[in-house]
Amino acid sequence: MIGSAALSESRCHPLGLTLPSRPDGLTHRALILVASVIHLCSHASAVAADFPICGSEKRVTCVVDGDTVCFRGTKYRFEDIDAPEKGSLAECPPEALQATEATDRLAEILSKHEFTIETQGKKDKHRRTLARFMIGGKSAGEMLVGPSGPLSALIQRKAPHRGSPERPFVHPAQPSLRARGGAVVTEGLGVQRWRRNPTRSNPAIRVRGFVRILERTPVKLPDVLVPTYVQMLRALSAWLGKAEAQMPDGKAEALLSARLAHDMFPLSTQVRFACVQAQEGVFRLQGQAFPSSIEVLLDEGRNAAERPGSIADAQARINETVAIVNAVALEALDVDAETLIAHALPAGMIFDLKAEQYARDWALPQFYFHVMIAYAILRSEGVDLGKADYVAHMFAYLRPGTLPTR
Repeated sequence: MIGSAALSESRCHPLGLTLPSRPDGLTHRALILVASVIHLCSHASAVAADFPICGSEKRVTCVVDGDTVCFRGTKYRFEDIDAPEKGSLAECPPEALQATEATDRLAEILSKHEFTIETQGKKDKHRRTLARFMIGGKSAGEMLVGPSGPLSALIQRKAPHRGSPERPFVHPAQPSLRARGGAVVTEGLGVQRWRRNPTRSNPAIRVRGFVRILERTPVKLPDVLVPTYVQMLRALSAWLGKAEAQMPDGKAEALLSARLAHDMFPLSTQVRFACVQAQEGVFRLQGQAFPSSIEVLLDEGRNAAERPGSIADAQARINETVAIVNAVALEALDVDAETLIAHALPAGMIFDLKAEQYARDWALPQFYFHVMIAYAILRSEGVDLGKADYVAHMFAYLRPGTLPTR
């Protein structure tokens, strides 16, 4: 209870509360509770705002990255997710690219919806207010994350910002990742988790205050192999289409017999073998028997010198392979990265690999070899192709307004 002496020395609170100038412990805790309730209710009414991407100008209301925004001059850090890092903070180019996508999607979500802000006023070490921007019962972070969120393959929910040893983050699948400053980085395909580093003073094991540990995580076929196979097979199809357009009246058909070197297979074979590698990769990782289409492709490829077929035939094989790979992806089971695979070659050699090693060290390089040789044959025969044709899939990620005009 506050005594009369305390009341006589009271001072006026801006909200109309009468506060003692020297509150006792109980009163002090009560005041903190009242202040907390007031703070939590301060953004109870839904608001709407336009959220551009933050630039070099003063940050008032804008999106910094996939988990940080500025609103009315206050910087907020989403407390329920971790997004890929942008720019120089990214550990590799794909992470920077995914960070840009996360930033753009967050700006779109916040600009299109009314939201409320839930926060207890806590701040992280960068003095950002930890909060959740709520939209119709879901946080903006949850809308970015799976299972139905647009960035479910890039971001995962993380444990509460404080008091938890783990902050999960899905890193782009990379065959080799190197951190700056000689930090230890594990390699492989799949989810990588960041754990608080109890010995962060040791630069040999420090990566921005966290040590990256690859845990035994299923290799996701749809997220790793299938998109690569599909986008590059479609690119190969487009190259053949360009060849036909640039060499009309059937002249392009002769390209199917062209070789990059006299002891290499012709273009017709390279197309078939690229399709073989795509189909073999997904079926072998799934532990399933190969479909009859693989034997057909192998037979055509081996005999292409005498029977090169037509460009229409090559296009048909590409389209069939894309359909087969996509069908497998729809029903693909998770593959344990530690699963052992015995990969036997016709010459009698047998390679013993783990599933992630097979995907990284054999399936993808072999596929790319045949695709790249096909590209090189077409270029050497005068077909007008360039890097934009080779990485045509990247234009889906191009930020609007950044394409050079000349």
